Parts: sequence; structure tokens; C-alpha cells
Amino acid sequence: MTIDETQQEIIDEFSIFTDWMDKYYQERFYLNDPALAHCHNFWHPLPWTSDLFKSPEVAPIHEEARSHGISAGCAIPIVPDACGFSFVRDQSPDAGLPDVLRVLPAMKLLTGFLMEGIRLAEKRATATKLSVDSRHGRLNA
Repeated sequence: MTIDETQQEIIDEFSIFTDWMDKYYQERFYLNDPALAHCHNFWHPLPWTSDLFKSPEVAPIHEEARSHGISAGCAIPIVPDACGFSFVRDQSPDAGLPDVLRVLPAMKLLTGFLMEGIRLAEKRATATKLSVDSRHGRLNA
């Protein structure tokens, strides 16, 4: 099987984010990430603005993200106290804000489908655990 140019572009695009996520966890940026903190405490989306990245704890996160082509975006909570997702652009936060706000309704709509997927996965994991436990003579309800 060979990879055509379009497939290679997609792979290259995702590898940028893979590199970023590796760096994000290595540097423990999640400890000071304002978007992640927002997703743990609120249900409403958080469009990124330059004010979000001004503090000395957060500025290095944004600078490193920018070096990976990530500057503008929006954090959208999915499950309280658990996770959220962000969509990003390669513009400055303020320059990218109009684009972010334009697609925000669609991204918010997507949140419902993500929540359903998470709940379905949790139900399947619970059902699998109950099935395995019952085969071993244990039923944890």
C-alpha cells in the first residue's frame, strides 16, 4: 500500500499535534493550562484570547504551542471534572477569534455526540467487567 500526497499531508498535519502533545505531557503543561482548568470547572466554551496567555505560568505553554503551529482556538468542556477538547488555528488568538466564533456553534453541537460516545464506552466497559467477573464467580454490581 502506498501513501498518496493527500494522505501524507494529513499524516504530517497530525504529527505536528502528536509532537505537541508529547511536549505538553513531558513539560507537565497540564498543571497550568487555563483551557484545561476551564474545562474542569465550567460547561461553557472558552475561546482563546491573548489575555488568557498573559500570566507568567501560562506564557511558556502558549509560546511552545505556537512553535507547533497552535495559537488560536477554543476549549469546549465535555464531561465535568474529566475532560474537554480544543480546536485550534495557526493564527494569533485575537486574529483567529472571528474564525473560532464562526465555527463555535458547530463545535458545541459536536460536544453532545462526544458525550454520548463517552457514556457508551463507559457502559460497554462496565458490561465487559460484569461479564468477566461473572465468569469467575464474582458479580460486582
